[in-house]
This record gives sequence, C-alpha cells and structure tokens, in this order.
Amino acid sequence: MRLRERFLAEMDAVVPWTTLLALIEPHYPKAGNGRRLYPLAVMLRIYFLQQWYQLSDLGAEEALYDIQPMRAFAGLELGRDAIPDETTILNFRHLLELPQPCANISPSRCHRATRQAIIAKIVSARLSVTLKALHGKLSLSAASTLTIPERYKLF
Repeated sequence: MRLRERFLAEMDAVVPWTTLLALIEPHYPKAGNGRRLYPLAVMLRIYFLQQWYQLSDLGAEEALYDIQPMRAFAGLELGRDAIPDETTILNFRHLLELPQPCANISPSRCHRATRQAIIAKIVSARLSVTLKALHGKLSLSAASTLTIPERYKLF
C-alpha cells in the first residue's frame, strides 16, 4: 500500500465520521434548493482532503478527477458518480467556515451563522483530536494549520 493510501486509510479509521455527520446534517441544504446535492459524507470527506492536502476548491475538484485514492476516500468512482465541481465544494466549505459577525443581518441569519460557526469549531476540534491520535504522524505548524509530512505528500 502506498503512503498516500495508508494515510487515507488511517484517517478513515480515526475520524469520527458518524458524529460529525450528525452535527452537520441539520444544517446541510435539502434537495431541490439550487445546485445538485451530493451526499453529506462525500462532501465532508472532500473538505477533510482539502484541509489535509491544502487544496483550493479547484484543486480539490482536479484531485478527485486525477487521484484514485482520493476519489475512493471520498466514496466516488469515475463513470459511476459525478465529481463535485469547485463551486459545490466552495459552497460546502462556506457552510462550515462562515464568518461570525452578526452585525447588520437579520436574527435568523445570525442564528444560522452561529450554528455554522459551532460546526466549524467542532470539525476543527475533531481534526485536532485526530492528529493527536496519530502519535506524531502529522504535525501542526505554529500557525495551527495542518501540514503533511513529506512522506505523505501527493506530488
């Protein structure tokens, strides 16, 4: 098994997917309200791939087309599943990373922003716990952004 595949298998085993999905699901858009919806589990896994490999939204889309282990981790298969485009990936990322300030917006939008901020903090905290569980296989930089050791790099 290649290093990238081993890394993704380890992440699949240690990330509390069920818990995270349960936290995010009430806030995930429902079908029929705009763009095509992808399964929440797929989008969450793509979000984690973006964080681990420091991918832009377009970079994540391209990686899903080009890198089979990433597609498999996200639960996608070329020819069977459509790959989320960069705008879909961006919209999901914004769902989790919406800024906090509630000035000059309606109470209902402020409430939504607060819920989304809580989700983002939970995802961030779970990611931190995941990293600690790996016993040093990954490290956080001084700026608290995720970095991947050279042995796990994609390119």
